[in-house]
Amino acid sequence: MRRGNRKWESVVLAAGVAAVLAVLSVVTAVREAESRPKYDPIAARVPILVVGDSLEVGTGPYLEERLGERVEVFARRGRPSTEGLQVLRKRLRKRHGVVVFDLGSNDRDPWILRRNMREARRLVRPRRCMVVATINPDRREPLNEVIRRIAERPNVVLFDWQRLTKRRPELLTEDGVHATPEGYGVRARQLIRAIRRCPVMGQRR
Repeated sequence: MRRGNRKWESVVLAAGVAAVLAVLSVVTAVREAESRPKYDPIAARVPILVVGDSLEVGTGPYLEERLGERVEVFARRGRPSTEGLQVLRKRLRKRHGVVVFDLGSNDRDPWILRRNMREARRLVRPRRCMVVATINPDRREPLNEVIRRIAERPNVVLFDWQRLTKRRPELLTEDGVHATPEGYGVRARQLIRAIRRCPVMGQRR
């Protein structure tokens, strides 16, 4: 009888050890998954090229964190759209399916911005999507009119950053142009939402 009890105890003990090991295995797998970078699903679809100014200097690191190696960010403080157009010509490749042309804050002449936006769109089309973003503060509304007009064209998506910051002014610093650290994180998430609206035609290598 004692032998039967000992045998039964051994079976129960072995089952208990196996259960504990299984739980530890699950916990370890969950922790490993949580420690890995959380890339956005769009990063698996098409490479993304981002050309921008100081707003992208702040936003870019958050985009890279979310989108991984599929996003390439070329940003510089004080960059006007004319220089950005030159960067676009130099960096654009066939593999890029989405182009974020995040410029305008350092422009003064709406006509020059309109010319550069149109040329950027010409370079991007016909099988790519271009994302553009409105700017702050309100005195730059003539520039925003240009940006909104270009966003009415096919394969161009608008990220209305100005509208968002009107609802949430705490996202901006005192200069009314640049974002706070939290603001750049929000900006990146909302910019990714705009990218998701892109009508991307196929995947590029």
